[in-house]
Amino acid sequence: MQRFGTVGRHINVIDLWWRVVVCTVMVLWSGGLRAEQHSWKYLTEFSEDERKNIDLRIDTPRSVTLPYFPAEPYPFTAPYTAEEMGIRAMEFPHMARWNHVQIEDFGTIMPTGYLANGKVIVLAMHVQPEGLEGYLQTSSGAVFTRWLTQDTALPENLGNQLLMVHHRTDQQTVLHNSKRHGQFTLGSP
Repeated sequence: MQRFGTVGRHINVIDLWWRVVVCTVMVLWSGGLRAEQHSWKYLTEFSEDERKNIDLRIDTPRSVTLPYFPAEPYPFTAPYTAEEMGIRAMEFPHMARWNHVQIEDFGTIMPTGYLANGKVIVLAMHVQPEGLEGYLQTSSGAVFTRWLTQDTALPENLGNQLLMVHHRTDQQTVLHNSKRHGQFTLGSP
């Protein structure tokens, strides 16, 4: 009897293997595992109408006040260079660039495997005009937003508050950490 049970298990394994092979052949034969159409296009695949909105130049006039920025004023007009498209994409960060209240419900898995989670309410106040335009108009080193956060969970964090004041930085003005005083200061690199 014991021997028949082993043979029966072998027959089940062979039957399962045969089914997997047949199913795989059927999927491959029908083209089910073909590469999907990509969700992007090469420039050569663009229609003439689509190409009207793209400026392929890489050497464009520069701003007099911000030499690392295009001369054309934001929010730009079509046709767009790759640089201008990238700058326009800056309008959509995780934290909105306009006055708002945001509820953050988060969880972080630590390297040790511990799950740290929490909830905070964020009040954000930005300079005017709001948005990327306001950020770009703010002079380097000046405050462009203030965030006030308050923890609402976990119980041990309940009521903790944090005020963050964000300064505009650029290639000339960067944030330095002063080890001597244990605080951040604005200065030149």
